Amino acid sequence: FPGEKVIIDGTDTDLSDWKAWHTDGAGVFSTPCQGDYHAVTVIRKSDNRATRLFPVRELKHLQNRSIDKVGTFSELGIEGAVFSDGKQIHISFQEPMEGHVIHVSGFDRGIVLDTCNHLQIDGLELNHYGRDESSCAIYVLNSSDVLIQNCTFRYDDSHIYAKLNSDRLTVQNCLFMDAVLEWPFDYMKGDSGISGHFEGGSINVDSKFNGRGLVFRRNRISNIFDGVHLTPWTVNNARTNEIDFYENIIDGCIDDFVEADGYARNVRIFDNSMNRSLSGISVAQALDGPTFIMYNVIGNCGLVPAAQRPDSENAGYPFKTNGGTGAETGSGPLYFYHNTAFTLDPNSRAMLVKNARWRKMTLRNNIWVGQRLGLDLWMANPSPIDFDYDNLFVQKPAEPLV
Repeated sequence: FPGEKVIIDGTDTDLSDWKAWHTDGAGVFSTPCQGDYHAVTVIRKSDNRATRLFPVRELKHLQNRSIDKVGTFSELGIEGAVFSDGKQIHISFQEPMEGHVIHVSGFDRGIVLDTCNHLQIDGLELNHYGRDESSCAIYVLNSSDVLIQNCTFRYDDSHIYAKLNSDRLTVQNCLFMDAVLEWPFDYMKGDSGISGHFEGGSINVDSKFNGRGLVFRRNRISNIFDGVHLTPWTVNNARTNEIDFYENIIDGCIDDFVEADGYARNVRIFDNSMNRSLSGISVAQALDGPTFIMYNVIGNCGLVPAAQRPDSENAGYPFKTNGGTGAETGSGPLYFYHNTAFTLDPNSRAMLVKNARWRKMTLRNNIWVGQRLGLDLWMANPSPIDFDYDNLFVQKPAEPLV
């Protein structure tokens, strides 16, 4: 209808009324459920401020408002939390319930494209998909020539998930947003198993993805775990070709702006503006290659809670080479041309090269700005690095450059 928008919402409406909940005391509420209800978002009516409730693994964490050996909710920046055992869902939220709307994700997927070719999704809004494993707003399986544009995605565990032989998938002019930026990184990435629900980012390429011609352009991404995951993992010997990620704006990632880890050929990441993350572009390991990273602004790596830890190892840095599946093989050719990387993180390096292998890393005409160190190499004998016409600058050097 003119002036209106189609909204596809994964909220379990039976649980959206506060009257369905009963109080357990001390700001903890519960209600019966069936399944893994871990994705809960509470939205304040007065200003639409969203609070994603942090999923914990034990009920006592809600009751004590603290996580064993990690810290209190206040110390960790957790405003509210959720625990579900498959039969009962419990939440902890300290503000008055009457002024808020609760969204409990009751569905795992909003739109499923299974062997659907030549299809366009335009102008939809898809919110609150996060029940069970591998949940997402749009699932693309063995589907080619698919265009997703002008859509809005809010508070989904993963927004777009692509798998198997899905060629020429284009995602453009969309908005992807969440509210997880303040969550505790160490607990998510540790033994809790929580990060697996959220690491896919705005688009998540599955380990069995063999698609060719993925284009992700002119999108806005904010306040999520990883910005995007563009390449398939190595465990299933999947490979992809021709990936273009360009003219996107990313503001706020718990971990990486872009993950280009896995088997892919001709990955091109260019003309993007990125601000606030733990690290910038991950090529750990960018197997096969080549991977081209050009004309990007990579700003303020290290200026998120995930990086505000006492060990300097986790200070901000613009690209990641360490670890990852295939570290013994190493990345294919890497090309960094015409990028500008800077950060106000006081412990930052202009460039940090961790332990990894690659066939060749070529850098031309880039600006690399750090606050404490210039080039920090963790290897005595690194793989070939070819610098020329690069500006390596340290704002406030605290010790000699390496």
